[in-house]
Amino acid sequence: MGNDNDTRRCCLVGASFYAAPRQRRRNLQLLRAKSNALPRSFTLFGSERQKRPQSSSSFCNSPATVDPAVTPKLPFLITMLRVVSRFSQPARRAAQTSAKSLVGAHNMQCRCGNCVQHPTGCTCPRCQSRSFSVQSQSHYDIPKTQTAVVFEQNNAPLQVRKDWPVTQPEELKPGEVLVRLAYSGVCHTDLHVWLGDWPLDNKLPLVGGHEGAGYVAAIAEHTSTRLKIGDAVGVKWLANSCLGCEDCRKGHESTCVDADLHGFTVDGSFQQWCVSFSEHVTPIPTELPMHAAAPILCAGVTVYKALKEIEGSCGDFVVIPGAGGGLGHLACQYARAMGYRVIAIDSGDDKRKLVASYGIKDFIDFKEGNVKEKVFEATEGRDAHASVVVASGGDAYADALSFLRPHGAVVLVGLPKDTYITAEVFGSVLNSHRIIGSYVGNRQDSIEALKLAAAGDVSTTYTIEKLDNLPSVFERMAAGKLAGRIVLDCE
Repeated sequence: MGNDNDTRRCCLVGASFYAAPRQRRRNLQLLRAKSNALPRSFTLFGSERQKRPQSSSSFCNSPATVDPAVTPKLPFLITMLRVVSRFSQPARRAAQTSAKSLVGAHNMQCRCGNCVQHPTGCTCPRCQSRSFSVQSQSHYDIPKTQTAVVFEQNNAPLQVRKDWPVTQPEELKPGEVLVRLAYSGVCHTDLHVWLGDWPLDNKLPLVGGHEGAGYVAAIAEHTSTRLKIGDAVGVKWLANSCLGCEDCRKGHESTCVDADLHGFTVDGSFQQWCVSFSEHVTPIPTELPMHAAAPILCAGVTVYKALKEIEGSCGDFVVIPGAGGGLGHLACQYARAMGYRVIAIDSGDDKRKLVASYGIKDFIDFKEGNVKEKVFEATEGRDAHASVVVASGGDAYADALSFLRPHGAVVLVGLPKDTYITAEVFGSVLNSHRIIGSYVGNRQDSIEALKLAAAGDVSTTYTIEKLDNLPSVFERMAAGKLAGRIVLDCE
């Protein structure tokens, strides 16, 4: 009888070690309950059924008297019990905290990235001079006011407000969460919204931005969610949707008629504290630094979804007009990660070098020579399988269809003002061409795009600037002088 109990106990210990964390806790609880059923002949720590010491060291060093019948199993049993003591509740918490500190992405924000090597604090003077208040923690002191960049009117001077109100936890509605933002990316969409380029009315006054990376600071009462205070999450373009209509059920949340949009219909990420919705904030992998995650939340998700719309095969040629911009440099990397052969179109040596840094050899400067002929040569005389237009200028759409071989697809992503695409009907029908509009990815697309970035398949080229610098960023963006992305430090 003693042998059977010991065997079952050994198996339970082994199972608890290899199980997932949540299952491991259940197994350990079961193991402790089973320990009360051990025979009287099996005693530890010198007397029968004495309470287990709390520290692992006292357990390992204490004497034990064991029935001779179970002696053959003693070495394995003691080894596995030591494993259990190592993964007791306090030990597990310490191990998890240490692991997160070594990653450094969420526990400490750093401009230079050296926090991965210095878990107790970055050694560079620029980072040492900062207050590291934006980090994952179990409690946040929520102020009454904050810094925010406000669009008072379309195409009016931007207002950097230091007294913008912060929504308090008791003011949150069911389903809402308050996010303490660490960083926010800047998208060309934000510029269009501020200028009022689109034939749609946006909220005014408005806090723009929709590429926020931060931490859950408060959760509204009566909210059913797996989120916890301190979880790293992303605030993206799609703020909320009904999740019950036909579009939502099919995974097209962005076209829900009741959708809310960050930085358009509700306040976005150009502030320090942002209200979002528990069903639509995106968990950020711990392997991905927060400042690197911010641009993925819109630019990365958008181009990833557009490339999925191609439904192509590994080795297909994909032309990307606007390859050196904020969307384009990510589109090039996601396309390579998906197995496509990329032909980048843009202008300027800085963008040529940027594209080349991602291992892309075919770069066509649209200001030098005939672009269509160069695409024809680069595709081995067959033209491209697809063209994903991410450029912000209308001229990029003029030739988009001319790059395609039969059964090719052009995916429309960039949103230049007053731009039309013209397709010759006979040729489009004869060649079975497809014209696809790709708006933005859904919740699952966001998770997949972040996972690729966390795995190292995609990296964002960006410059970190202060939140107050947004007016200057918009000026450079409108002039086409930005290579890569701009990420704003919200602290």
